[in-house]
Amino acid sequence: MNTPRRVLVADDERLMRTLLVQALGEHGIHADAQPDGRAALDAIRADPPDVLLLDLLMPRLDGFQVLAALAQEDRLSGMQVIVLTGRASAEVLTQALEAGADDYIAKPFHVDEVVARVKAHLRIVGYARQLEQRQRDGEILVEIG
Repeated sequence: MNTPRRVLVADDERLMRTLLVQALGEHGIHADAQPDGRAALDAIRADPPDVLLLDLLMPRLDGFQVLAALAQEDRLSGMQVIVLTGRASAEVLTQALEAGADDYIAKPFHVDEVVARVKAHLRIVGYARQLEQRQRDGEILVEIG
């Protein structure tokens, strides 16, 4: 299976962006980073990543606003979103998941956990693409028949 390998890190803390991009890169995962919600949304629209690591508290658009914008765009529905937050109350996490996040990681976190979860979500994206391809192949066979 051709596993997707593109991640976007959206976090307003420069050290956090650098740490995550470097850690993912060490595992063969290409990662880009953006410093705020507006820049992240622009980057996603220009070239959607497979996985978005999204901080909830950012300037120019917070994580919830980014989630709301993503929910409005069908072409971005296959992207996996992992929320990173220091506000890890049950209420905030439930709100993030209901807004469209697929997973969450509470800050502070272990980098190895982030990498492992990103890899798991990249596998999910790969499986979904494989299923879509099989469905298209089946439709072509029906048309031929």
